[in-house]
Amino acid sequence: MTSIQQFSRITARITGGVYLFIAMAGMFGISYLPGLIAPGDIDTTIINLIANETMVRWAFVATLFTQLGHLFLVLMLYRMFAIYLFWGEMIILLWLIIKGVNVDKWLIQADIETANT
Repeated sequence: MTSIQQFSRITARITGGVYLFIAMAGMFGISYLPGLIAPGDIDTTIINLIANETMVRWAFVATLFTQLGHLFLVLMLYRMFAIYLFWGEMIILLWLIIKGVNVDKWLIQADIETANT
């Protein structure tokens, strides 16, 4: 096995672990809080949130780690596909388009920053 294949295998496994982490943290962060909210009754909602303050804090931390996991995931996917240079960049741009990022604005801003340096 070549070193590039070894590197790709390790990177893919780490990326899979990040996906698993995001799924677990996301499920914890999303599944507990909606049960505490009473639609149309703000007093009951506040009482529920205060009574379960620790769980609300843990759900907030889980959501924060989920977002950090997404950031790390983008970096790992770029690292995986950067081996293929041009095609890797195209795959990342396609992924950004699918995710709903305004790619035109992002590319224009990157060109302006490059021109200013």
